[in-house]
Amino acid sequence: MELRFSISQDQGQKKLITTIRDCSDQVETERNFRASENRFQTLAKLAPVGIFRTCPQGIVRYANETWFHLTGAVADDINRVQWLHFIEPRAREKIRPKWLGLKDKRFGLREEFKLKATQVQTDPTWVLCNLMAEFDSQEKISGYVGILTDISQQRLNQEAIQRLAYHDTLTGLPNRRYFSDTLEQHIRLNRRDQTAFALLAMDLNGFKQINDTLGHDAGDEVLTTVAQRLQSLLRESASIARLGGDEFAVMIPGFSEPRALEVIAQRIQDMVRQPIHLHNQEVSVSTSIGIALFPNDADSNEDLVKNADLALYAAKDNPQQPFVFFDKGMNQQAATNRSLLNDLDTAIGEEHFDLLLAATHRLGKQGVTAKAMLCWRHTTWGQLHQPDFIQVLQRSRLAKPFTLLMMERICQAIQTLSHRLTCGQPIPITVSLEPFQLLQAGFAEDISALFQRHQVLAKTLHIALPEAQVNDYFGSLLPVLLQLERAGFQLTISEFSGAYLALQKISKLPISQVRMCPTLLEHAQTHNQSQLQLASLCDLSQRLGLTTLCHSEASAQQLRQLGCSQIIIEHNHPAQPLELFIEQITAAQPQAMLPS
Repeated sequence: MELRFSISQDQGQKKLITTIRDCSDQVETERNFRASENRFQTLAKLAPVGIFRTCPQGIVRYANETWFHLTGAVADDINRVQWLHFIEPRAREKIRPKWLGLKDKRFGLREEFKLKATQVQTDPTWVLCNLMAEFDSQEKISGYVGILTDISQQRLNQEAIQRLAYHDTLTGLPNRRYFSDTLEQHIRLNRRDQTAFALLAMDLNGFKQINDTLGHDAGDEVLTTVAQRLQSLLRESASIARLGGDEFAVMIPGFSEPRALEVIAQRIQDMVRQPIHLHNQEVSVSTSIGIALFPNDADSNEDLVKNADLALYAAKDNPQQPFVFFDKGMNQQAATNRSLLNDLDTAIGEEHFDLLLAATHRLGKQGVTAKAMLCWRHTTWGQLHQPDFIQVLQRSRLAKPFTLLMMERICQAIQTLSHRLTCGQPIPITVSLEPFQLLQAGFAEDISALFQRHQVLAKTLHIALPEAQVNDYFGSLLPVLLQLERAGFQLTISEFSGAYLALQKISKLPISQVRMCPTLLEHAQTHNQSQLQLASLCDLSQRLGLTTLCHSEASAQQLRQLGCSQIIIEHNHPAQPLELFIEQITAAQPQAMLPS
């Protein structure tokens, strides 16, 4: 109980007044309050969140241990430092007006921000802050109470998810989605003042073959290396992305002059072409580049990307021009190619092709050979030869079916010639192929099985490949060429000038013949430098035991004078269907015809 004493005067007499009040409820309330306060202190001490209380001016009056740990504060900071002091400066200026605007009991402050780095916490800590104002009996703010929750891990998880959504996991470059958003934003920002920039669409020539022949791990390493080279070559303002597979895109702001872009494209070409070392193997790829300009070529995201792709296809169609600027005529060409591709699909399925053979009479080696090619009987455009549709074929899934159809027809022709002619040995047939045909998955196995099924000797087929293309795809082609050589097929390097393949590469190739470049033979007659180059090639072919092919007696004499001894002169005749070819051979060599 509570006792209060007081003295009063009553008619000159002092009286002692005693007041006794039962204060059991008050004592119990105070006891409960102290117990609650103790519990609060204990809970606050153990709480995994930072708890703090401030005065009306924001000076921290109380804080638990977690708050000290998160903020890096020390005991002397209590009653001295404002709670905003511990926030990263840029976030602090954003939060200050929001804090000062807290006037309502119902609403508080809820913000995510970074705390200042400390000696203990060198990496910035992200926290979620919940802050409420406290009010006294006069409804005035008496202070603030807040909670800081460490959300650093959540932020890292969010960033990881964001990175997975917007970045390529293999190369670390932005992906198609992120690049598209960036390009859209860049167009929107530059549309008003028409500020020019360039979009480069790229892909890698020979990448699919590396994947098919060396495996996906090798392909991944090639992609990673190319991505790193692009990042080191291009300045920071350029945006680089991997769009998928072997496709890359580069956005270069502030460029509209073709000459400046040509320099950049050439640097990219040179950089990509450098050899890539994969464990104990060296491979190389090249790149084709299509260039579209904003706003000259397009003023929307979709059109700019489409036009850059059209320019890329034009670059792939012309290996001598590895980067191409978009022009409006490409839209019509694209429509034509799409139509041609649809027709080609039907033509392969229904075999609308004729095999043509060109007789090659050889001097210096007995016998006759033939060169084979497929001619497409197009329902609208008439006869189309391989150069007319080879680029469309290369970019489609039809390359392998077409090549197998060609090999099937060659096998049938060799069988027919063996039955109809008695020239002793089967007539060898030479076929010129593109690297992309040889590099289709399982090419060597498929044609080996095809020749075995038709009971045709593999040595009757000579496969010719241009020197420049062999060099471009050397790392991918070499394993396939070795497989073909082991199966018995003959390999020839055509357009041979030594300008592309180094001695180290030539010595690794399983070739039996080289066909000299006519331009080099012509220049060697009047230019000393070309003559020296030709002499070194003759010496090389002699040392490697290679047969050298040329097209005239004058060229053969030229090669003999330079020390070349194994020479065959080829006299070529026009290509024609099989029956006319047989008539031509029997007219020239009647003894080749079997008795009726």
